[in-house]
Parts: sequence; structure tokens; C-alpha cells
Amino acid sequence: MVPHYYLYLLAFLLLLLLLHILAAPLEINSTPYDLDVVTTLPSPRNDFLRIVSGVPARNNEFPYLVMLTRINGYVFCGGALISNYYVLTAAHCLENKAASGIVVRLGEYDWSTINDGFHVNFQVQNFILHPKFIRLVAYNDIAIIRLTSPVYQADTIKSICLPPNKSFAGEKATVAGWGATDINIGVPSHVLQKLDLQVLSQESCRSFFHGSSMYLNKDKLCAWAQNKDSCKGDSGGPLAWQNQSTKRHYLIGIISMGFRCGETNMPGLYTRITSYIDWIKSNTQNDTTICWS
Repeated sequence: MVPHYYLYLLAFLLLLLLLHILAAPLEINSTPYDLDVVTTLPSPRNDFLRIVSGVPARNNEFPYLVMLTRINGYVFCGGALISNYYVLTAAHCLENKAASGIVVRLGEYDWSTINDGFHVNFQVQNFILHPKFIRLVAYNDIAIIRLTSPVYQADTIKSICLPPNKSFAGEKATVAGWGATDINIGVPSHVLQKLDLQVLSQESCRSFFHGSSMYLNKDKLCAWAQNKDSCKGDSGGPLAWQNQSTKRHYLIGIISMGFRCGETNMPGLYTRITSYIDWIKSNTQNDTTICWS
């Protein structure tokens, strides 16, 4: 006869197995995530993965790159300086946040040291989310931040130009951010990382989704390189294109959402800046310090 405590142990183990099965996530191919490090369903390892398979940038290589932090210094998103007063970022970065709780940092390179050059923090006066922003599918994922005081631009801190009206399909573009250089390592990089991607046409991008295109519309831009991607924590940061004739950088996209960062067969999705030029103009009071194409 089996002792009672063995029966109790067996029942307990079966209960644990049942709970494990019920709690296991349903595996769905290419489940989307937004790229903000502050996520409603955080992964213990992947919350700190950002630029995947990038390389270290040079100090001051991206003088328009913005780091968004909380008052306590916690980094939650990126952005791009477009004038003396205004920053563009992703709407989902600022949703349910207060302007008083956000710090805009410019000129950062290695956040583990104060000896990497000059950086400066700015307070936020207010911000505007696009009125038709839909978080679920990241439609109109764009926001404008106004700073309380002006940025005095120099070689180390300088705004990026807004783009000409073209598709950029087939062009090389660059993203930058602070984070892990390997998708399997959850430790963020102290040093700014950069990554070159290829901008895809709408048709090429749609082919990656195998007919499911609810996340892709004319206001989205796709960029891709095998096993390389922006990832969680890079949200709101710039996708920049460089004019090879003038060497001037243009903001063509805002990091918005992706599918399993760095997955071989999935591109990242970016808010297409050319779709929002009129909205940006109307909400920046036609700021004369903005560099238009």
C-alpha cells in the first residue's frame, strides 16, 4: 500500500504541472512588441536589450541624439533634437507620463562616466502626442517635446534636419542607442552603439509579414539588416539618413515597434517623418531654427 504522504506529494506535483501549463504563454509567430524599456509585460532578460549587433559609435557622432530619463536618471526612451526648443520622439514613450517627471539629456556618450565630454540636462515644458495615436498598432506613433529653455548648439549638440519628401527605399539609414550588442546578453552597453540598416520599400516590407499587414500603413517605414535591429529601450530614437553629397543628416524615422528584436526575417517599423511634416510645423509654431530639407 502506498503511504499517504506519497499520494499527497504526487497530487502536489500534478497541481504544479497543471499550473505551469496554464501559465505558459501561447507561442505566436512574430508577436509584436513596442520598444520602450517600460513595458507592461517585462521580460527579465530582454528589458535591457537595445541596439542588437551594433558597434560603438564615435563620441559626438550623433549630436542630435536625445536620451529621455526619469528624474532619478532611469533611461526609458530616446529622441531627436530638431531645433533649439523641440525634440521628436515616439508617442508611446510619453503616454501616461507627466512633463515634470521627464528629463531630456543631450551630448551623452558613455553614461557610466563623467569624463566622456560635455552633456547637459533640460527640463520639459510640455509635450504633444499625435491626436490619432493608437498604441495597439503604433499608428501615428509620434510626439513633440518642448523644452523649458533653449539649446545652444555646437559641434557636440546639434539638431538634425527634417527630410525631403521621398521614400528612401533602398537607402542606408542608421539607428543609435545605448544597450546590449548581443541579443542573448541582457546587460546594456554604457557606450553609445550604432547600427546601419537598409530601408525597405512598402512592397518588400509587406512580404515579410506574409499577408498580415495590420501594423504596416503608408505612415510606417521599414528598415532591416539580418540579425540586426533596434530593440527594447531604443523607442523614440532617430532613424537617420545621410545625404552623401552634403554629408548632412536627416531624420527619416522614429523607432516605434518591432518583432523579436534582431529576428532574421522581421524588419523594424519606424514612424515615417515625411507623413507628419505639416503636423510638426503646426505644433512648433513654425520654429525658424528647424532645419527643413
